[in-house]
Amino acid sequence: MNTYLLKHNEKLLLKGKYVIGIGFFDGLHLGHQALVKETVKISKETNLIPAIMTFDHYPLSVIKGVSETYLLSKKERNFLLEKMGIETIFEIEFTEVVSRLNPEDFIREYIIANQIKHVVAGYDFHFGYKNSGDIDTLKNDMFSLSIIAPVLYNQHQKISSTLIRNLLKNGKIEEASYLLGRPYSIRGKVIHGKHRGTVLGFPTANINIDKYLIPQRGVYGVVLEMDHKAYYGMANIGVNPTFNDLLSDSLEVYIFDFDKNIYNKIVKVNFLFFTRPEMTFKSLDDLIKKMQQDKEEISEKLKNSLTNTYKLL
Repeated sequence: MNTYLLKHNEKLLLKGKYVIGIGFFDGLHLGHQALVKETVKISKETNLIPAIMTFDHYPLSVIKGVSETYLLSKKERNFLLEKMGIETIFEIEFTEVVSRLNPEDFIREYIIANQIKHVVAGYDFHFGYKNSGDIDTLKNDMFSLSIIAPVLYNQHQKISSTLIRNLLKNGKIEEASYLLGRPYSIRGKVIHGKHRGTVLGFPTANINIDKYLIPQRGVYGVVLEMDHKAYYGMANIGVNPTFNDLLSDSLEVYIFDFDKNIYNKIVKVNFLFFTRPEMTFKSLDDLIKKMQQDKEEISEKLKNSLTNTYKLL
């Protein structure tokens, strides 16, 4: 796959002609996937190169200083896009100067100048200074335009990254995963923690969360992927209030029937279901008793659900 960084006022020498799906693709959910599929379909009908145009940063992090978190890392997003048939990714370097471009200049600099002959956009796509450009503004004699209707959840609610983020923050992991078209996951390196799990009889792998969106604090049933193998386990997200010595959220995974040193390994934690919120315990015995109970409940649910046919993504 070819990836091009589009910098303001810098021109690329491109040989091919493209059809692009345009948007930020936060999470690459079912709505985004409909747009990508249409882009690939049009490419086959027109012999244009199938591409995606997006931004290198979350636009609001530049415009309003909003903290940047993601539902899917850039590396994972590009991998999934390539599997769907996308051959090129155009990433606009989103700066304050770019945020102030009027829609006409945006079209001229990023679409027309880059040999784009067909644009596929969502019905509510906005762009340009203060989102002043919309689908009507995007209509242009220099390229064709296809508009994607909203993909609905429960027949009335548009599937969006905002909806999925809210579901995750409220522990509704199965609904969020359904809208993503795959389990919500966090990929990161196994790092050293407090080593408290070993003392409690539940040695855990501490995962570096990086900038992933953190779901509701609590305990989850998970599948951990590592070295092309899948392992069942239970994960805890939170600050371990019983010990009250963490300043930020941590992700710890107790892998069932596993006893190996995996420090510095890159693993992927797929969240399958939410079990309970984070709790404060009066004693270590109470905590250990609850963890044993969690293990039994999660093991049983994993054993008796469709998750035992889990396939590596």
